[in-house]
Amino acid sequence: SVPTGLSLTADSVSQITVSWDSVTETNYYEIFRNTTDSNLSSTRISQPANTTYTDSGLSTDTTYYYWVKGCSTGDICSDFSEVASIKTLEEEIKLGWTTATDSAAFSARFSHQSVVFDNKMWVIGGSDSNSVPLNDVWSSTNGNTWTTATDSAAFSARYGHQSVVFDNKIWVIGGFSGGPKNDVFNSDDGITWTTITDSAQFSPRNGYQSVVFNDGNSTKMWVIGGSDSNSIRLNDVWSSTNGITWTTATDSAQFSAREEHQSVVFDNKMWVIGGFAQSDTNDVWSSTNGITWTTATDSVTFSARRTHQSVVFDNKIWVIGGLSDKNGDTNDVWSSVDGKNWTQATATVPIFSARRTHQSAVFDNKIWVIGGYNSTSFKNDVWHTVKE
Repeated sequence: SVPTGLSLTADSVSQITVSWDSVTETNYYEIFRNTTDSNLSSTRISQPANTTYTDSGLSTDTTYYYWVKGCSTGDICSDFSEVASIKTLEEEIKLGWTTATDSAAFSARFSHQSVVFDNKMWVIGGSDSNSVPLNDVWSSTNGNTWTTATDSAAFSARYGHQSVVFDNKIWVIGGFSGGPKNDVFNSDDGITWTTITDSAQFSPRNGYQSVVFNDGNSTKMWVIGGSDSNSIRLNDVWSSTNGITWTTATDSAQFSAREEHQSVVFDNKMWVIGGFAQSDTNDVWSSTNGITWTTATDSVTFSARRTHQSVVFDNKIWVIGGLSDKNGDTNDVWSSVDGKNWTQATATVPIFSARRTHQSAVFDNKIWVIGGYNSTSFKNDVWHTVKE
């Protein structure tokens, strides 16, 4: 019989595990490996009748193809199995951190927003060191020199809002301005802002997340969870193609109602990471449509936390800092290739201080950390990764 169930796992940058279903009346197997699927006379590896083989000493970031034969006494072998292929992992990028500036031109703040637009990083609103909401807008091409686009945008001063880039514009969605908001604004230059709606269909809220994601029908802006005007945490999900009309994907997602979580788009899915439910959480969920959410893990390796930051960089999800009931303000950095298994990149970043309600962005092939707050001070410092 021909071996079936051929399965491959990339264990590292140089190792692949090959496994398959056992075949009766087989004394040993022959495994064939090549870097093309068109040459069956490839490297042959023979082994006893166990059905798992660890292939090591391979090239980094390279696709390998495998076939298997089952053989019996007298070297009588079956036909080839199906072909399976997988790529070894890329070499891990070692990241350090360095400062762009200890004191940016914008005032120290927390609960602001940052996006990348028009080949610049942007800082939008937030709350200053006197807990006064802001509606100024700043941009930078290098993280060191920041230029004000406007000291007073058309939207009211706010914090805890969300900003995304969609339809070649920057968007500001909701937030806290004398109370939770559900208004929507956009701008094509960061200077002039247009009111899209004063009252979207989703309830006023803050501490939620927004992403831009194509659910297979169209690219949309999404609003996920948060806390409403009665401080009731939410797990509803909404989307819009124009910022005016918002449609509910679900009133009650599978993840628990929460605020101050993080969301990113990765591996053609939307993700929800941690946040505050009844307490700090460190569960991870994903969805391809905003309706059905699947848990990647109920409890990841990093401590439960809220007001952290997450970005996608180097084909991984990253989690940076945040507030943890267990550890207080943190500056640890974690990454994951699948949302389930997480690796600690940095236990503590000795350069930038532990913080919460900061912002992070990916710009110029670097991860950036911008401002925020810890128990002693408000921040307007800017940091970025460097390859070591």
